[in-house]
Amino acid sequence: LEESCTFCQFDVSDESPQVCKDHPDWMKYQIATLDCEHSKAFFARNFETCIKHDVISCGTVAQLLQQYQLKLEAAPIAVLQIDVEGYEAVLIPGLLQELPIPPPVIHFEDKVMKERDKQSNTTKLTDVLEALEEHGYRVVADQGTGDTLALRFD
Repeated sequence: LEESCTFCQFDVSDESPQVCKDHPDWMKYQIATLDCEHSKAFFARNFETCIKHDVISCGTVAQLLQQYQLKLEAAPIAVLQIDVEGYEAVLIPGLLQELPIPPPVIHFEDKVMKERDKQSNTTKLTDVLEALEEHGYRVVADQGTGDTLALRFD
């Protein structure tokens, strides 16, 4: 992949300051994002001390499939599990447009999108659900768990 993105994640190295080591494990190991501004707001005063900024390769799913010479016709994606801390609103519509064979099952965490929609008065989750419906998906599970399951029946 030719593009690069900045990925913000907790510094869990042995050399990290004690204030970073004192955070709970769920915070250190489960919160990482391409949205460094979100990370900055979440970690506030410990952002500069505890959050590493790593440059990583990034691109579309189609580019990734091409790079590794994976043919969807030979081995289609059966289940797609997504947890990209609010970037589902970018990833899912783009994925639906570029994949020739959409996966029959898409499961994604929606709680970050819901929270950002409330804070910013946006409708990203609604937009994602509408995009899924436009591509033949039916949302069959969202029981307040922070997750959404979409199924496509051909």
